[in-house]
Amino acid sequence: MKGYLRRFAMLSAFLLTFTTFSCGKDKVEEINDSQEQSESGITPAKTDLTVAVTSWDGTDFTDLQHNVNYDLKIIDYRTEENGENCFEHLTMDILSGKCPDIVAASPESMEKLARGNYLADLYQLMNKAEKDSFLANVLEGLEREGRLPSICTGFDLFTAAAKTKNVSAYGENWSYNDAFEAFYNMPEDCDFLYQCYTESDIDNYFMKRTVRDAVNIGTGSCDLTGFADVLSRTSKLPYFENRLNWLAGDFQSIGTDMGYALINDKALVDEIVINGINSSTAFQLCSDFGGADITFVGYPSDKGTGYYAVPHNMLGIMGSSFSKEAAWSFLSDNFFSSAFQKNASLHFEGIPVI
Repeated sequence: MKGYLRRFAMLSAFLLTFTTFSCGKDKVEEINDSQEQSESGITPAKTDLTVAVTSWDGTDFTDLQHNVNYDLKIIDYRTEENGENCFEHLTMDILSGKCPDIVAASPESMEKLARGNYLADLYQLMNKAEKDSFLANVLEGLEREGRLPSICTGFDLFTAAAKTKNVSAYGENWSYNDAFEAFYNMPEDCDFLYQCYTESDIDNYFMKRTVRDAVNIGTGSCDLTGFADVLSRTSKLPYFENRLNWLAGDFQSIGTDMGYALINDKALVDEIVINGINSSTAFQLCSDFGGADITFVGYPSDKGTGYYAVPHNMLGIMGSSFSKEAAWSFLSDNFFSSAFQKNASLHFEGIPVI
């Protein structure tokens, strides 16, 4: 009888240990188990998570692992053999059934996964407090038909500024007509863009929002209404050929040092990249405009969206993962950790999303 009881106790202990690795276990039970194991001196088992990496700026992805409760298996597709086809190799593995839990990829690659409905809806995994901690317009910008397929660690904000006195009638986020009208009210020897080296620079400025407004990523459609009209109007803007003399070292080619063009109203608009919470952008604006009051006119758009953002590192959770809750718990632990927040701008650059 004693031998039977001993075998029963050993079998029970084995089953209890095995259940810590099973899928779909209630989160509250996991927390209670961890507390009981800590109190009894037993080290809690780590949760296994597989992370596929096809793109990651800054430090290595393993630097995200600040929580000792997870055991990460990193599959790095960025090999010399894969070259630029690292995402295609990940796609083939997914189609063959080799599904990771977490994917770290470029915005373009993550968009492909989202369109194929391969990614879980992160809104279904995060609680209200977590959702409210993110910048609302960041989450909205990453949504696809009400779902949140992925998030980013940070982003760069691209916009443009002008002296307030020159654009006071138009304000922020101006339209195409506003931009053209403001320019034609400037002195005749004024250029549209500060540090404009080629005619295509002007076209690019006007096309930044035109192209983005024309493309609907969610539906994969494109509406080019007005596109040709904008190009036709930009082609009529004056461009100073002797700008090339400045590149050769002739700083007096347009009647003033090009470095003072904005200060002396020899240029109207200055393109700006805000890539973090730091003083570099403020220093640039103060230097370029000589401390004058400025307005962020942005890029011309009839939709009132004068800027655009480019996300850095994108993170998503595969919809077919058996550990979606654990995967989000891992990402959440890192996003909200003081270590991650402290180093986000240093390692990943960009404006933090929390």
